[in-house]
Amino acid sequence: MLNLNRVLAERIHSINAPTEQSQEAYAEWTPTYEQDLKGEGYCSPEVTVKYVCDVIPDESRASTRVLDIGAGTGLVAKLLRERGFMCMDALDPNDTMLREARKHNLYDNYFLEYITSKPTSIQEGTYDVLTGSGIYATDGHVPLGAIIEMIRLVKKGGFIVLVTRFILLAADGPYEQLEPLMKQLEEEGRWRAIHRDVFPRYYRNYEGIAWVFQKV
Repeated sequence: MLNLNRVLAERIHSINAPTEQSQEAYAEWTPTYEQDLKGEGYCSPEVTVKYVCDVIPDESRASTRVLDIGAGTGLVAKLLRERGFMCMDALDPNDTMLREARKHNLYDNYFLEYITSKPTSIQEGTYDVLTGSGIYATDGHVPLGAIIEMIRLVKKGGFIVLVTRFILLAADGPYEQLEPLMKQLEEEGRWRAIHRDVFPRYYRNYEGIAWVFQKV
């Protein structure tokens, strides 16, 4: 375990580097990515799926359209399929990780793109649910304004489920202003908060935070 901790520390250090370097680190990590995270007790995909299942009943899951932001190798999609979700698309800037997801036929469409405040190539109001599991990182690769594009992509009444490390919201952290922006968008009538939950053991000793919003 000590060796695994050391290797993961090196991986995470690279991922928190500038964007281009971080994507190279993800590509290099792909062969052992899922195994390494499982060994460390990383629970973001499981928590994300739990909240999706909380808002989508069993009978609606097969027809619910889901966009998995930062899809990677498909950790969230694998769990969603086990729970009856069949219509899923992936968006991720890392082609190596998306190729791994393709091996398992997890998604219908694969969008090799970054999520920012600017519109992606996807049509407005396409999805019933959008997930973002662990997409926020220390160096702020997903910009604050990306949630504006997330709102654009879901249908009216659709849900956005986001899960990450709570420490990233700390004062002087990369996402110090994320919740104020979330609140502002709620006050503007763009979405409404359904859940905001802080929980233990997100990853190692880090606390996690989960949000669920509904587009209005």
